Amino acid sequence: MTQKEVSVKKLDNIQEQTTEWLEGFMESVHYKALPTTVESQVSTIVMNYATWMYKEEERGARKWTATATENILTKVFPRELSNFKELEGAIVPVLTAFFNFLEENSKISNSQTLIRKLEKLPLESKEIVVQTSPKKATETSKADYSQEEIRQFNRFSMGQVATSNVTSDPVMPNRKIGRNEPCPCGSGKKYKKCHGR
Repeated sequence: MTQKEVSVKKLDNIQEQTTEWLEGFMESVHYKALPTTVESQVSTIVMNYATWMYKEEERGARKWTATATENILTKVFPRELSNFKELEGAIVPVLTAFFNFLEENSKISNSQTLIRKLEKLPLESKEIVVQTSPKKATETSKADYSQEEIRQFNRFSMGQVATSNVTSDPVMPNRKIGRNEPCPCGSGKKYKKCHGR
């Protein structure tokens, strides 16, 4: 699937808005009701959901739909997030709480529709296949990532704030990293504001 042309300015605005909502969410009763086992995945899931809803579906928050949500969570997340397997059990509770928070604060009006779709999704991860030779990669492969890069990505959840364990010299993927993508070092910052300088 070819990534759609996106406006960098609009993507920046969406990510800034999502960050602001995320901060409010993390102070809310909805966040506090989440199991402690999923709390560390909240930033990764929410930021990637909002980012890919715009990149793949060209949808800002008020235009999120159940069909677009299904596409993002079943096709895009497994393809784009190397730590998808670790996120699987956290996606539904995190997004359910986040959608409820947004509707309670009048940011979206269709949280129950989105939540019903979440509950029906078969969130099964697809194997990440690494291309080790110049042969054509399989459909589900992350052809541009080496085993070391995948290990590095899995070490820190993308978008999760890491403190003293963030490497100053992360293993960078062989593919071009978008300026507004989360930095592979695991700092939680955008690439342009971290190792992309």
